[in-house]
Amino acid sequence: METPGCDRRLILRGPGNRGFTQSSSRGLVRRVAGTVYVGSADHNLYAFDAAGTTNCTGGPKVCTPLWTVTTGDQVQSSPAVANGVVYVGSNDHKLYAYDATGTAGCSGNPKTCDPLLSAGDGRVGGRSSPAVATNMVYIGGQGTNAFRLP
Repeated sequence: METPGCDRRLILRGPGNRGFTQSSSRGLVRRVAGTVYVGSADHNLYAFDAAGTTNCTGGPKVCTPLWTVTTGDQVQSSPAVANGVVYVGSNDHKLYAYDATGTAGCSGNPKTCDPLLSAGDGRVGGRSSPAVATNMVYIGGQGTNAFRLP
């Protein structure tokens, strides 16, 4: 039950204090273990604190990313998170993997991260969302192709 007058909204802001719109936030949002991941048309994947505490101020809470990664094109797929790694497909037809905590391969202020892995042969990913099962990553591709990565 919500308390009257209590605003539980979080406003997520990208670089330059820009908010996300339906056209700029093309990737679907995924919340896992206290982090919200948002893909964007600006070629980035953003990680935000789902509790609205870290990097957040005001009421309603306005939050800036915990960390950001840049892919080679728009991120229109939903991220998948498993075993401490976030996987996302990009319209550059690659699958990217990043440390889900924003620690390994990450530095700077604001924090940016390098991929733990990027894989693709021009047919992988695009708008396809990765899935993880039994320590394998699966992602669709162009045409009738599907790919599995160990």
